[in-house]
Amino acid sequence: MDRKIEKKTWTTKRITYLALGSLFLLFLIYNIGFGDYGSRLNVEKEKLSISTVYRGDFQEFIVVTGT
Repeated sequence: MDRKIEKKTWTTKRITYLALGSLFLLFLIYNIGFGDYGSRLNVEKEKLSISTVYRGDFQEFIVVTGT
């Protein structure tokens, strides 16, 4: 009499596909989370003003004349 052969649920092919898919998904998540997507702005040194930071009274309104 013949016996019914049950199919394996975790075949080598299925495990390989799941492992590769998981690695690819982790790679995408890593690149999105830790990728260098920052923007860069080049400014001439002459156009920058750098001064010393000090503690003082809070000024809610600072008069600045711009051109």
